[in-house]
Amino acid sequence: MTDKITDNTQHSASDATAPSRPTLVRKLRNRVRRFARERIGTYQSMFLTRLLRWPLKEAVDSVSTRIARQPDLIAFGSVSNRLADNSAYLYFALHDDDRLRCVWITGSRPLVAKLRQAGYDARHRWSPSGLRAAARASWYVFSFAPSDVNRWLYKGATMLNLWHGVGLKRVQRDRGAPFDRIYSAREGSITARVFEEDRTSPDWFLTTSPAMTAAFGRAFALPPQRCLEFGYPRNAHLIERREPPAPIIDA
Repeated sequence: MTDKITDNTQHSASDATAPSRPTLVRKLRNRVRRFARERIGTYQSMFLTRLLRWPLKEAVDSVSTRIARQPDLIAFGSVSNRLADNSAYLYFALHDDDRLRCVWITGSRPLVAKLRQAGYDARHRWSPSGLRAAARASWYVFSFAPSDVNRWLYKGATMLNLWHGVGLKRVQRDRGAPFDRIYSAREGSITARVFEEDRTSPDWFLTTSPAMTAAFGRAFALPPQRCLEFGYPRNAHLIERREPPAPIIDA
């Protein structure tokens, strides 16, 4: 096996209980977001945020697409830095396959320490090894968006969106105003380029039935042949009447 990357982000037992971000920073971030939603507006604040990072994102994309991706390296992640949802269950199902190198990427240092202690390959998103894995992985497997793994380095990887529920609410292109502006913008316009990440469809999308294929295909602008009707990994242990992966129980 090549590229079994390790870094110096080893933590003591006391570190494992520490928050992944300083509490003050997290509170300040949440207050800024709330102010933006209430005083500026949801769509306007999203536009401004993406506009500010757009030049850097364009530069990183130009590099990311030129990096040689490694066919056996798969990067997994879940929304809000959690160990949860379909991506976590598939990660544990595939982790011991000798033909693959499965890496869990998260912004939570305590979660990285916990998984490593249990013998799993986990990397902090912004550590050197986490950045290398995100840049070299041939597949991004997530339950919400590429940002579950790394929003800056997904260009060039094959994206598999496992999602996290059935289509009972309007998402993506079905959400209506004001989000319809994101998807109706003319290709090449400032809005389209600023919201490129939001407008990009995954290469593959997991669904549970023909009805869900129709719903998610419409929401994510995907043809039926790119929707995989295999059922959800998180239900496999229930169907097979076995215990779920131990690290998920108290994640």
